[in-house]
Amino acid sequence: MMHKPYSFRLGALALACTLSLGIQAAERNWSYSYNDLGLIESADGPRTDVQDVTRYSYDAKGNLTAVTNALGHVTRLADHDERGNPGTLIDANGVVSTLTYSGIDARLA
Repeated sequence: MMHKPYSFRLGALALACTLSLGIQAAERNWSYSYNDLGLIESADGPRTDVQDVTRYSYDAKGNLTAVTNALGHVTRLADHDERGNPGTLIDANGVVSTLTYSGIDARLA
């Protein structure tokens, strides 16, 4: 079996990945876009037959506030602490989770 490792093009802010399974190689390319703060705004996955873009939104402090998947389902993050950790997560179905952290930013619950 042949394997080709992941390859990164940091200058173009993109990631290209080629995987080999058996003797047939399958190429998977991801494209990323970033905002002026260097935070990821979108990730366009390898699918060419369907739309597979995930979008990311941030508040003025650079805290991640929403992730929208290719189907338009939105996960919201709110109540960020002084370190930027979200205190509340609301999934696309409206389920609310409260997150707590240790003093070293490890999520506890």
